[in-house]
Amino acid sequence: TGQEDYRINNNYLVYSNNPFAGAGDLAMVISQCYGAWQISGNRIKDYEPISIYNCSSISSRPAYIANNICYDGSGIWIGSNCKNIKVFYNTCTGDIVVAHQAPDCGINVENNIMNAIRVGDADEVNSVNILDYNDYLGSSNSLAIPPYGTYSFPSLVSWQITTHKDLHSITINPAFDTTESYIPHYYAVRAGEPLPDITKDFYGKTRSTIRSTIGACELPTLGSCMSGIYTIGGNGSDYQSFNAATLDLLLRGICGRTIFNVADGTYNEQLTLHPF
Repeated sequence: TGQEDYRINNNYLVYSNNPFAGAGDLAMVISQCYGAWQISGNRIKDYEPISIYNCSSISSRPAYIANNICYDGSGIWIGSNCKNIKVFYNTCTGDIVVAHQAPDCGINVENNIMNAIRVGDADEVNSVNILDYNDYLGSSNSLAIPPYGTYSFPSLVSWQITTHKDLHSITINPAFDTTESYIPHYYAVRAGEPLPDITKDFYGKTRSTIRSTIGACELPTLGSCMSGIYTIGGNGSDYQSFNAATLDLLLRGICGRTIFNVADGTYNEQLTLHPF
C-alpha cells in the first residue's frame, strides 16, 4: 500500500499450501499505488482474484498486469479509482473485472485468456479504453453486466455489436496441457495483437511481432509469414480446404497482400475468419 514503481514478479501462490488462508482470501490486495508499478510472471492457484483499487498512474508511465497465470478460479479485479493500467497477456480461468471506474480512464485489456470480462454497469464498459484480442473460455452467456449480475449477452457477437468492444476477440478452447504450465496446444490462439510493451512471455520466450499468442504463454511460429497468391482446392493446390488455409493464417500471420484463389467445387465446412 502507498508504494510507487513497485514490482510483484515471479511468485507462486497456492491457496491449499497456505495454512493461514481462509475462505475468500485474496491472493494480492494492492491499494494506493502510483507510478509504473508491475505485477508480472506470477502463478496463482485457488485464491480469489488479484484485487487492485485506488491505484493511479499517468499515461506516459502506465502500470502493467501481464504474463500471469491465474487458475482454478483465480482472476483479476480492478476496483474503484484506478487509472492507466495495462492488463496484457494473462491466462485466467476466472474472470477479469473492471468495476466502478470513470470513462476513458486508460485501462486496456488485451491478449488475455479469461473466463469472462465483467464491468460495473452498462455505462462503465467505456471505462475500458481498449478491450480486444481476448479469448473467452466461459459459456456463451458469461459476458455479463454488472459483475455477477443477471444481465448477460447470448454470444460474443451480441457483445461486440452492443459495446463495440472485443472486435477481434475469440471464444476458442485453447486445449491447455494437462500439467500446471497452462501452455495452449491449439494454435488458433495465435490470434493476438503484438504489443511492443511486452516482448517476453511467462517463460521468458520472445513474443512474436507478427501474430502473438493470446495468454501468458507464447507458442512458436511455424514457417514464414504469408504474402502472395495461394490456392484452395483442386490438384496441386496449396490447401485442400478453407479450414486448412485459415489455420495457416493463424499460425504464420500475414506480412503482405495475401490472395486465395478457390477452385470450383463443394466445400462442406464452416469457419469463422477473424480480421488479420
